[in-house]
This record gives sequence, structure tokens and C-alpha cells, in this order.
Amino acid sequence: MPSLGPKVLQPAPIGVAEFYDVFAPLWINFMGGLRRKPRIAIALEKEALKRYTESGKDFRKWVQLLNWPERPFIDSKGLYPRSRRLTWPDSVSPLDLPDFETQARRLRYQTLGDECRKQQIRYLLLAHHDDDQAETVLMRLASGHKALGLQGMSSSADIPECWGMHGVNRSGKMDLAALKLQREEEKDPSSPHAQGLRQILTRDDIFEAGGVKIIRPLLGFSKERLIQTCRAQNLVWEEDKTNKDTWRTPRNNIRGLLRSAKLPQALQKTSLLQLAKQTSDTMRKQRASVEYIMSYCDILLLDARCGGLIVRLPLNIFLPRFNRVGSMARCRFKAALFLKRLVDNVTPQQEVSLQSLKQAAVSIFPELVAADRRLQPSRFTGGGVQFQRLHCPLPAPRSELDPAIRGTWEDLDPVFVWKLTRQPFSKAPLSLTVPPLANIESTTADNLLSWSSWQLWDGRYWIRLLNRSRRPLIVRPFQVSDLQYLRSAFTPQRYKDFHRCLSLAAPDKVRWTLLAIAELTDETLPMGRVLALPTLGQSGSFVVGAEDGTKVEWQIRYKSVLLGTRISDDGSSRINRNRNLVTSWKD
Repeated sequence: MPSLGPKVLQPAPIGVAEFYDVFAPLWINFMGGLRRKPRIAIALEKEALKRYTESGKDFRKWVQLLNWPERPFIDSKGLYPRSRRLTWPDSVSPLDLPDFETQARRLRYQTLGDECRKQQIRYLLLAHHDDDQAETVLMRLASGHKALGLQGMSSSADIPECWGMHGVNRSGKMDLAALKLQREEEKDPSSPHAQGLRQILTRDDIFEAGGVKIIRPLLGFSKERLIQTCRAQNLVWEEDKTNKDTWRTPRNNIRGLLRSAKLPQALQKTSLLQLAKQTSDTMRKQRASVEYIMSYCDILLLDARCGGLIVRLPLNIFLPRFNRVGSMARCRFKAALFLKRLVDNVTPQQEVSLQSLKQAAVSIFPELVAADRRLQPSRFTGGGVQFQRLHCPLPAPRSELDPAIRGTWEDLDPVFVWKLTRQPFSKAPLSLTVPPLANIESTTADNLLSWSSWQLWDGRYWIRLLNRSRRPLIVRPFQVSDLQYLRSAFTPQRYKDFHRCLSLAAPDKVRWTLLAIAELTDETLPMGRVLALPTLGQSGSFVVGAEDGTKVEWQIRYKSVLLGTRISDDGSSRINRNRNLVTSWKD
């Protein structure tokens, strides 16, 4: 009788209670426990992998939910399937790209984001598991990532790779609410849902908000447990066979290494997951500390006209309470993380690296390098932002930090404040061009088809135009030639009034970062004749020399901002919703 080897235990299927523990908080925290929404399953066809397969005929076996064998199960659970195909531009040969995997990832997420926008989906659940997490951490280790990168994938985040897609990337909330209200009023205009939507629409739409969030509820489960769960429910586990080909992509290679168990213990799955958790926990504490500091900073003004922020900062807030090895380095890291929270509200950049803010951190907080504060620079740039120190005659409010927590923290700076604005252009951002309407005589201003699509200009302003002129319009930075042209076109009094408004809203070089709408006319003005500075409101709205009856309308919003809350005796409140602290084109 042959000897039997040790019995290999199969991972247990995921129980109902485990699933409930994961999904119940998601439903309450992210979706507010509201009434159920239609759910849509999206299958992506990896068109670029067609050339990888041995036979093109086998490629069509890729899962298509519309014809999937498990379709009855999907229907019974209230899922409504749709299929989207990934399409590469005709001029691109995907497999010839040196960064094919990165480009394919971007295309997948953009397709998902576009479908979510069309179907009015705010939350997209992804099925990443802890095997995927281990692969991600190992790939980032191999690429030289530190700190932030070693957290791995987060359980929730904004959808990646969708920068500049309105309604997908931190935008579109107001437009989505308007569409939902229109649909709700057809059913019951007096319903609580309709009333809630009206409240959203009555707010000043100065700032964008909304977009698509991705949620990864299965990161705590292994792939094997998910497979066993499907088998226990008599479901087919579908997987791309090319995932096992280690030579195809770097991730496939990493996946093969982890499965082979040839790596040292420090690089095996258990160790990588532990590293991700430890790093994530550390960063969570650091961010909580930064949010605490943010709540006690004195935000004096958020100026949406030029995208500027004026803030009074605490003194010595980042000094360590105990002199330990590496404590100053950690304090400098936290200071850079704190500045990133401020800079993200002003910068045109999609992502600001902490490395780009290291010098700014020690310039603003010289005690981090034992420097004399009296030698502090008064103007510098970092992270796409210009920092300017200003003398402020206003008395500083006394810090309300708990002395038991404050340690060596002192009161807020009683003398100086910092002004953050977009740094001057090294090169002008791409101009946005809007052609004239096909029917210039049209007067249907509310016809959504007449408006251009929302576009993100300079990473800061979302804008769309209704062009009833006879020439193309462009959106570009305000220029010196525009000021010269306006001086000659305006009456002396009107130019004086305009220049006063310009000096208040955007003094010095900041004015050359303002958004301008111009009309392309002739070669005498190569960058077009300026028609408006939309962010200055009525003072920036002018049409000069418009013999042809030029008429231009626009809608503009500043990008989504997050300045935290202000803590006072009256409780906490969102700073960006406090109209006393915000100046915009609506004032």
C-alpha cells in the first residue's frame, strides 16, 4: 500500500459573516446607507493581448458578461451587465510600447471611469486581493520606492489615471445632482431625495467636487480563498491564462517569483503584507497628526480668483518632544507632508512629490535644521507653488492646542503669514480651443449641446464655453500684450477701474497666471484678442471692438479643495464652505 503524504488543507471559503464585516461599513461610510442604486458589472476586453495569444481565435474566449455562462446568477442578484472594449488609437501599436503595461493600465481605468460617468456610478468596487497587494509592494520595492509607496494599494481612493476627466476625477457633483433632480422631479418633485438635491444645487458652485471613488473590499482575503468561495457556490473562476506567463510583463514575473517560494523570507508574501500594513498604519498616524495641525492653522483667505491661499502657521510645531535617533528626519517628513496638504489646493500639478517640498519645509520651519528664523527666505517655489512671506498687522489668535499635547509648540506666528500662489509659468500651458457654433444665430443658451465640454485648464480651473462668435476662442494665460491692448481699447476711467480690480485680485506676477478667454482674429494679435478674465467676475468681463456682434458665455469652477476644518467655540466647520474666508468671481 503506497504511503500517504501529509494532507494539504485547502483554504476555507469566505463565510457570510466575513463578507458582512467587510461590506457593511463600506455601505454606511461611503454610500451613506441610502436606498439601493442599480449596480453595473463591467468586463474589459484586453485587445492588446490578442497578439500575445497563440491563436487569434482563442482571444474571443475572454469573458464577455453579456454572454457569460453565469448570466442567470448575475441577473438573479440584480446586476445589470454591460461590456466595454478597450480601443487603442490607430497610430499606436500597443506591443511596441516600452511601457505597455503602464499604458494599458491607464486605458483600463479611463474606460472604467468613462463608463461610471455615463452610468452615474460614484463608487467602483475592485476585486484586488492580498496576493495582488504583495505583488504591488514587491514591485515598488524593486523600483526603489520608500515610505508612501510601500503602503501598497489603499482600500479606498480616487480613481487613478483619470486626471482631467470631468465627472470622473474629483468633479461633476453639481452636474450629476442636476441630472438626478430632473429625473426625480418627473417622479415626485416633493420627495426627500428631490429636496436634498435642490439643497446641493443652491450652494455656490465655486469649487468642484464629486468624481468616482474606487473601493477594494477584498484586500484582506487571499486569492485561494476567493477561488474556494466561488467553487462552494458552484461558480466558475475565470482568469486570464496569460497571467501565468512570467515573460510577458514585469508583474507576471513578480507573480511567478512569489509563487515559486524561492525568495528569502523577508520578500515572501507574509512579510510583504506585514510591511504594507506597518507602513500604512504609520502613514495613517502621520496624516492624522497633519489634519490635527491643519485644524489649528489660521486660514485667512482662499482666493479662487487667482488660486491663492493666505495662511498663518504655528511656530516650532514640528520640533520633536524627545531627542531620539531619527526624530528630526521624521519631523521634516511630517512638515513636508503638512505642506503638501496646503500645496495641493493651489498647485497645477497632478501629484506633488514630498521630495519637491523638502527645501520649502526647512525654509518655512528653519528650526528643523537648527537655522536662525531671522534668516528665513521671504520668497521661494516648490511643488509648482510660489511661497511668499508677508507681514500681517492683524493680531494672531492664540493657539488652542492642548498643553499636554503641545509640548514645545508655541502660539501661531504673530508677525508673518504665508501666501501661496501658482508659481510663474516657465512655459505656458496648452491652450484650449473652442470652435464657433454651427448655427451662430441660435439663442438656445440652455441647450447643453451648445456648450463645450468641461475642460481642466492648468490643473486648476474647470471651464466650458458657449461660443456664439464667428471665430474660434482660446483659453490661455493673461499676457502683457493683453494689458497693453486693453489700455488702448478702454476709456481712461474704465481702464483705471479694471486695473484697480486686477491689482487687488492678482498683484505683481500672479496676474500672468490668470485664465483669459481670447478670440482668434488676425495676425496682428497672434494669441488672439482678449475678451474676458472670467475669474475676476464682472470686472473681468469685457468685449471690445466687437463689430461682428461677438457673444461669449462661460461657466467656471475652481478645482476641488480640501482645507480641513476650523475648530472654534462654535464647533468645527469646513473651511472651503465658509464664504467669509473665500473670495471668488461671485463676490
